[in-house]
Amino acid sequence: IQGTKGEIVLDGFDGGGRLYQTSAAGLEVLDINRDHQGPVGWDTGYAGELRDFASAVLDGTQPVASAQEAVEDLRLMLAIMKAAKTQAWQVVEEVEADLEMATLGLEL
Repeated sequence: IQGTKGEIVLDGFDGGGRLYQTSAAGLEVLDINRDHQGPVGWDTGYAGELRDFASAVLDGTQPVASAQEAVEDLRLMLAIMKAAKTQAWQVVEEVEADLEMATLGLEL
């Protein structure tokens, strides 16, 4: 998975991988280990999410966050983007049309 500030690389089918992200210090590489049981520090905050995602894909388990929660998160992000673009308040529950447009890859 690639983004503007980094990428996630999952290694094979064991659920391990690396998170590459840019920071003020430069490129950071964080190892992802599904078997890690200790507390996750602030600098590896996504490691738990990545382990959960890898387990859901590889083992067929239900992820901690539901699909509905993901839709609500996306709706919130779209409302934030629309508010920034229009410089106007947005009602999160009313961005359904924008959500549909985003899934089709259309301009907001």
